[in-house]
Amino acid sequence: MAIRLSSFTGWRALANLLAAIPDSNDDFGVF
Repeated sequence: MAIRLSSFTGWRALANLLAAIPDSNDDFGVF
């Protein structure tokens, strides 16, 4: 359970980081 929560938090952080970079945002087109 803790591992899943940690992974989810890590993914949120990664998503926020990529969302802050327009180029990556356009390249992936996921967020």
